[in-house]
Amino acid sequence: MLHPIVDEKIIHVASISASSSVDLDAYRASRNAASRNAASSYSAHLAYSESKLINVLQACAYAERLGNLIVQSLDPGTVNTKMLLAGWGPCGIDVSTADNQFSLATRAGDSGAYFVNDRQARYPSTMCTDRGSLGLLLEVLEEHTGVGL
Repeated sequence: MLHPIVDEKIIHVASISASSSVDLDAYRASRNAASRNAASSYSAHLAYSESKLINVLQACAYAERLGNLIVQSLDPGTVNTKMLLAGWGPCGIDVSTADNQFSLATRAGDSGAYFVNDRQARYPSTMCTDRGSLGLLLEVLEEHTGVGL
């Protein structure tokens, strides 16, 4: 719903922890997390990694559909967020020095590109270049949110 007021760039924050695939048909069949959890051996880590792949997929799909905008995604780096500290301890950089998002936001680049360590990188999944997967994701998002492009 914000697309009409964005006039230059959208950045989706993902993670190098993005999974390599996601079953979009399962998301289509399941309208809520409780029924999805009951139907599979789901875990919090899997949910996180799939959500990060969906962030990249969404950026790729939007890059194709929103030709007037640059749409990109990135891994912000290993940052000592509350979640990282709780799960693994202080193994990243301090939040105050994390600036990959700012760096990407303030420079030009290819729409649909994915960035790691402040450089354009390979996509985490072949789904990112599969038009069928990107189209299905947009359908699922519209079904679940009621908002489409």
